[in-house]
Amino acid sequence: MTAVSHSLESVPGVDVSSILDSITNLPKGNRVGSAARDILLTAPDWRAIDSLTQVNLTYLKDITSSQNSAIVTSIREGMLAGEGIPDMVARITKTAQIPKTRAVKIARTEVIRACDSGCRTRYDQYGVERVKWVSAHDARVCAICAALDGQEFALKDAPSIPVHPYCRCTLIPVIPKRKK
Repeated sequence: MTAVSHSLESVPGVDVSSILDSITNLPKGNRVGSAARDILLTAPDWRAIDSLTQVNLTYLKDITSSQNSAIVTSIREGMLAGEGIPDMVARITKTAQIPKTRAVKIARTEVIRACDSGCRTRYDQYGVERVKWVSAHDARVCAICAALDGQEFALKDAPSIPVHPYCRCTLIPVIPKRKK
């Protein structure tokens, strides 16, 4: 979403703010509307990157402390550079000396975990009280994520993402309807 938003900003005659206002259907100055604009236009998300400073991958089997550090650093540097998963995987396999298939699983899962943590922090900062679970809506969605899809939760009570390795779910803010 970020790359699209930033590329639209450079197109003459395209008012990204108006597009975002129509998407969120909220006036400028609305805290939740501002959060939606921030979410769509922030790259890289420093909140997600900051969450990586507290990550300890000790729950992973057969990962040494030096590999843990190398993996977290690789993901953090990749996010800071705006890299995709393939670039982070290359960095992880090189620095942590783990097989590519494992690096892919770790990178995908930990990027989602960091993004979820960053989103929760951002939502809390903007006063978002409720969130909705959104799955990837395709044939690869697991039964757990499919059952959670569309459910609303208080931000503080929402289940943690990722639910499992390779999870592609996210939480979006529930924007209250305006009173007329």
